[in-house]
Amino acid sequence: CPHISAILFSPADPDAPLSDSAEYDGEEFNTPEASNWEQEGFAPLQDGDCLLPLCTWDTAKDTFWKDRTQCGNSGGDGWAEYKLNLELGVYKVFTHYASGDQRTLKMSIDGSELPNTLTAEVTGSFNVEDMHWFCEEGCTFEVNAPEQTIRIWANGFFPHCSAFAFIKQ
Repeated sequence: CPHISAILFSPADPDAPLSDSAEYDGEEFNTPEASNWEQEGFAPLQDGDCLLPLCTWDTAKDTFWKDRTQCGNSGGDGWAEYKLNLELGVYKVFTHYASGDQRTLKMSIDGSELPNTLTAEVTGSFNVEDMHWFCEEGCTFEVNAPEQTIRIWANGFFPHCSAFAFIKQ
């Protein structure tokens, strides 16, 4: 996975400035998510694909069901922003989440909003055992620059997400 930096979950203020950025090299947290990916019948990740775990960055990671492999924003109307270095090409976005009710999560790439939500499905509960990978219609984007700014937000609470997979087409 490419280098990831500049991450922050912020409650209720989509225009709040980013604070100190963290950095992640894509290695140490991918094993459980990659295993989940393959257990659900998807092909193994290939060069150019990126698995972005969320629970390592979420400000709620220490309070929101501590030590569980899922996370969510600790308040309503939150957002997160990531800087990635994906290879040039077209990518499809998959989201690994559980949600006991409808919780709409949106994404933009370099300021261009994806046409559909990332989290349209209700999985039955908010628990880890109900987490699944989903790819909603229209969740595809093209990378034309060496660095991308990925922003996710919700108009209410986040579903319980653990990762995104950006799969090169």
